[in-house]
Amino acid sequence: MTRASRPMTTMNSSKPFSTLPMTRQPTGPCWTPGAQPPPHRTAHGMRLRTSLCTRGCWRRHDPLGILLHRRGEPTQPPACDRGSRGGRVAPHGQPVSAPANSFAPRSVAVMNYFYDEVRSPEALIDRYRSTNGVWEAVARDGVEVTVFQRFGSAATIDHRGVRYQFVADRHRTILPAWMYPRALHHAAIAAECDVYHINSYFPLQSAILRRQIRASAAIVHQDHAALPRTGLRRLWDRALLRHADGFVFVSGLQGAPWAEAGVIRSPDLVHEAMEGSTGFTPERTGKQTPGGMEGDPTVLWVGRLNHNKDPLVALAGFREALRDNPRARLYIIAHETDLADAVRAQIEADSLQDAVQMPGAFPHEAMEDWYRAADYFLLGSHKEGSGFALAEAMACGVVPVVTDIPSFRKMTGDGRAGYLWEPGNAASCAAALRRAFAQPRDEGSRAARAQFEAHLSFDAIARDLLKAYGAAVERRLYQKATRPS
Repeated sequence: MTRASRPMTTMNSSKPFSTLPMTRQPTGPCWTPGAQPPPHRTAHGMRLRTSLCTRGCWRRHDPLGILLHRRGEPTQPPACDRGSRGGRVAPHGQPVSAPANSFAPRSVAVMNYFYDEVRSPEALIDRYRSTNGVWEAVARDGVEVTVFQRFGSAATIDHRGVRYQFVADRHRTILPAWMYPRALHHAAIAAECDVYHINSYFPLQSAILRRQIRASAAIVHQDHAALPRTGLRRLWDRALLRHADGFVFVSGLQGAPWAEAGVIRSPDLVHEAMEGSTGFTPERTGKQTPGGMEGDPTVLWVGRLNHNKDPLVALAGFREALRDNPRARLYIIAHETDLADAVRAQIEADSLQDAVQMPGAFPHEAMEDWYRAADYFLLGSHKEGSGFALAEAMACGVVPVVTDIPSFRKMTGDGRAGYLWEPGNAASCAAALRRAFAQPRDEGSRAARAQFEAHLSFDAIARDLLKAYGAAVERRLYQKATRPS
């Protein structure tokens, strides 16, 4: 089915994130979220243009389908002399049913301005399988997905329902903030997609893209643990990102700094979705791992040994919990080991050589067996964009005992599928471990896996993104329809 012949589908619009602090109030009158909008006003609280047609040709003159109702009954449309151009037409004098508030896109362009130095396009696709699986899930929902990727050479690869278009340019792998990737934009513009999903921010490139694509196309930015810039660069970001139709975070709370900085001007722009997922499963073939794993219970740490992950505090918390659970064992697996010497010194100082093991680092494909053999997953992060290791652990049914930060709170369902503790607080960590050890493990494991399937799997992320895209398309079409002629 071609893009032109594919029917436009409707979906429910996402609710605004009401707790996001705002420095600027949205325009238009306010009412209780979920209540019926006042007559003659849209869901945004703004008056319709008088030139909009509310009869049968809403597809052309009212692309959002903003036919307002009183007490749930459709209003009688006025006579229309515009004919039947551009959309569905009801018999004269008959009410026209309005579609839902937001539209699902028919095509999505994923814009990747950064790339790793790998030997081939196929290797790059394989390296990012945790995020590419999301685009495959979006494609399974009937959306045409094209990933536009800057790379050292040109290639076009169709892989599992997604088209990857590698565009060669002469710029460095990390695109400077002031540089314009002409070849990448020309390829993306030619696709004429409904939504342009930009990974990270790239304000200048995003603003240029906005002027190049058609007015009805929406631009959505996905956050990857970035923070707002300061000084003149913040003013620069405010000006260049004001055109954005949506921002995606793992947790809406992560959008608060951007709202306080004035970059995000309305809570309606904030949406929630994970960055990526995994295909790991919880099927266990016995507690056999590459290095052996013993303990009752077994606790697994997978993450960098740096100040943000705070392994020393987590180690101190485990030491306290060990007093009530002397058979517990902690295994620390890390690829980056900035604090490895400090961790080893702490293990020796606290005489934890029998209870704590550091088996080293393992290839990603070997990690599934480690997760399957573990009972609990421990991490002490102070901040995270998401948490791929946590998602992998929950996919395997490992019960999380992690810090109470926005992304982890969202991923664990406010702690319903795990145990949360205060970052930097060893006593809080020990208390969370004791609570976890005291509960039935099978019950916690099932809850972790159920939370993963419902909110962290590829299909769940695709649903969240499609809601965000639908809201962004609605916003863009409304702005186009209400623009003064």
